[in-house]
Amino acid sequence: YKKVPSPKEAVEEFGRSDDPTVLFLSRVHEKKSIETLIDATAILKERGSPIRVLIAGTGEDSYIKTLQKRAASVGVSESVVFLGMVVGDLKLSLYAMADVFALPTQQENFGIVYPEAMLCETPVIGTKGTDIWRELEKGGAIIADRTPTAFADAIEGLVSDKEVLKAKGHQGREHI
Repeated sequence: YKKVPSPKEAVEEFGRSDDPTVLFLSRVHEKKSIETLIDATAILKERGSPIRVLIAGTGEDSYIKTLQKRAASVGVSESVVFLGMVVGDLKLSLYAMADVFALPTQQENFGIVYPEAMLCETPVIGTKGTDIWRELEKGGAIIADRTPTAFADAIEGLVSDKEVLKAKGHQGREHI
């Protein structure tokens, strides 16, 4: 983390999007409330502010299928991409490529993914379900209620202002 990683490798692997990219990177599990992020994606699409959501991580196939069905049922299956496990330099590049890192978790003891994202200058949206939420908030992370509307509002607030997005990224890296 001496230098901010380049997004180049992730762009080559996962492509570039005209829509802002929101990254979820964690274990794909019910306690992570990925449904909140999927429903926030639908809200933003309805508002005319579409996003691309990349879900990196592994989990039970049955749960992943449930999430894919949910994305289809709310009309955002083309905007929600399941990447599977991403590790190493590609993972760091993925953080750097994302406009926002979002984890609407119900419970997280520490959550190393938050500092990782912040070190890559990626603005963070989390919840009070993370034990270190106060420390993250001091570093510029947005701590939102674990509702689709709250996450949609937080995402939209960040991606609609490139200066705020950049400032939050720098603030997070400096804080960590």
